[in-house]
Amino acid sequence: MQATIAELWIYPIKGCQGLRLTQAQALGTGLQNDRIFMLVQPSTGQMLSQRTHPRMALIAPRVEAGASGGVLHVQLDGMADAAFAMQAAHVSKTVTVWRSTLPALDMGDAAAQWFSTALGVAVRLVRFDPAQQRLTRRAALGQPESAHHFADGYPYLVVSQASVDALNERLLEAGSAPIRADRFRANIVLGGVEPHTEDYAASLHHASGAALHIVSPCVRCTVPTVNQQTGMPCPDHQPTLAMGNYRYNKEEDGLVFGMNASLSGGGVLRQGDALKVELAF
Repeated sequence: MQATIAELWIYPIKGCQGLRLTQAQALGTGLQNDRIFMLVQPSTGQMLSQRTHPRMALIAPRVEAGASGGVLHVQLDGMADAAFAMQAAHVSKTVTVWRSTLPALDMGDAAAQWFSTALGVAVRLVRFDPAQQRLTRRAALGQPESAHHFADGYPYLVVSQASVDALNERLLEAGSAPIRADRFRANIVLGGVEPHTEDYAASLHHASGAALHIVSPCVRCTVPTVNQQTGMPCPDHQPTLAMGNYRYNKEEDGLVFGMNASLSGGGVLRQGDALKVELAF
C-alpha cells in the first residue's frame, strides 16, 4: 500500500502556530526545528499550552538558520514583529513537560516580555538544551526508545486527510462546521489512503531510507476544539463530541486520533513524496 505526504508541519514553539513546509529534514528527534522552544510559567517552569491559553495558536514563529546560531522570528497581529538570537540562550531553567522535568535554556528578558505582552500573562520562553536527552514513553515494536524535544511524548505525529474527512462527515451530520487537519497539529498529513489507515500501520517507508515506526495512538485533550485560525475554542465543543461517538480507545482510556511515531534512518521529506505503508497485520 502506498500513501503520499499531503502536508508537512513543524511547530517551532510548542503550542504556538504551526508552520507548513514543502520539505523538511527528518531527524530522530523529529522534523528539524519542531518544538524546540516552549513557553513556561516563570516560577514553576510548567509548560503552557492551548488548553489554557488558546491565543497561542495566533503566535507565528519561524526559525532562520545562520552561522551565528540562528534566529527565532515571531509575529502576532497587533504587535511589532520580534526576533531573538538563539545563541543568546545561556541561563539554565528547570522546566516540566508532562512527566518530564529537565533543564532548558532561557531565552532572556526581551523574549519573556514580548510573549508576556502577547498572552497577557507572565511567561518565559525556553529553548531545548541540546545537551539533554528526553526519551519517548514507549518504543515501537522492534525499535529502541528515541529522543525528542518538547513534543508531548513522541517525535512524530501522523494523521491522514481521509480520517479528517470522515470526521467532518460526522460533524456535518451533527450540524457542526467541518474542521481542518491542523486541529490535530500533526507533523505529517497523509494523502491517498482510506480513513484511519494510520491506525493499522506498522511503519511508513520513504525512498530516502527514512522509516516512520508507529508507536501508539495519540490521546486527545481539548486542543482540537481550538480554531487554529482564530485562537478561540469552539463553543459546541467539537470535534470532541463527535469523536466521542467512535474514537474511544479502551487501552488508552481516552479519545484517540492520529498516531505517534519514531524514526529510523533519515533524509529530506517533501510534500507529494510517496510513503510505502507496511500494515501491522
